[in-house]
Amino acid sequence: MLDGFFNAIFGWSINIDPLFGMFIITLVITVLITVAYKYLTDQHVMKSLKEEVKKMQKDVRKNKGNSEKMMAIQKEMMSKNMKMMKMNFKPMLITLLPILVLFGWMRAVYDPMGGILFGLSWLWTYIIFTLILSFVLRKIFKVN
Repeated sequence: MLDGFFNAIFGWSINIDPLFGMFIITLVITVLITVAYKYLTDQHVMKSLKEEVKKMQKDVRKNKGNSEKMMAIQKEMMSKNMKMMKMNFKPMLITLLPILVLFGWMRAVYDPMGGILFGLSWLWTYIIFTLILSFVLRKIFKVN
């Protein structure tokens, strides 16, 4: 259905080299997801929640002998983690459908090619590129 659209946008890069094409596609997707997370979540709140959770993790280690205190801290940590998860839910929902559609096209294009990176399938290649690019882009865009 959207094959012509995706071929027009990404086809040139795949024609040059499938690995290069996969890198370009992954870069575009990861940039879009990173930007969505940056602007659809309150970055100040996310940063403060992460800092609080880190502090609580240290407190848990300090209170290993006191199970009551440890449990109270862990309960509070769970509450903070739930808040972070709720905040991440909106950008995840917004980016999920377009990515699933794009994955259908990528499977149709890359499956017949076989291994892309070190003989790995397109999906594993995408996952490896995403892990690396996501880490770098989150630092560049200062996404918490």
